[in-house]
Amino acid sequence: DNFNGTAARWTKSAYSYWSDNVIDERDWKYEELKLPNSSDTVYIRLRFYSNALVNDFGWYVDNIRFTNKQPVSVQESDASNSLIFPNPAKDFIKVHSNSNSQIERYSIISAVGEICSQGEFAASSGSELVVNLKGLLPGAYYLLLEDSNGAKQKHNIIVIR
Repeated sequence: DNFNGTAARWTKSAYSYWSDNVIDERDWKYEELKLPNSSDTVYIRLRFYSNALVNDFGWYVDNIRFTNKQPVSVQESDASNSLIFPNPAKDFIKVHSNSNSQIERYSIISAVGEICSQGEFAASSGSELVVNLKGLLPGAYYLLLEDSNGAKQKHNIIVIR
């Protein structure tokens, strides 16, 4: 394999939600870069630029995850089929599903097992879903996701204020 590198570039003008002067869940952009299958070392470099004349919020990087999806002889259940970001979070979290089945419902459970919030996602929500956290006190919680096949995933989330 002759790999020259993978590059992703984002500019404020290329992503309309960064130019609307409103900071909300739409400002978080999910991106996935495909890396080569290799047993060699892969180097990742993040470069951030800023125009010195523009006073803006800058960059946030959250939930970088590297996975090696090598074929295995036994079918395994991947408890992390979904990406949760930002985490820690204030008012919302986004759930990006990497699964073929649609996430249908969620529960937020406190550290002592109390169900603090529950909800369902519309079938047309797509692979990126938003969960409102505004009614929760700061602290650690479990996010329980259930998909259309009944499979469940549990994620740890932190709510801050």
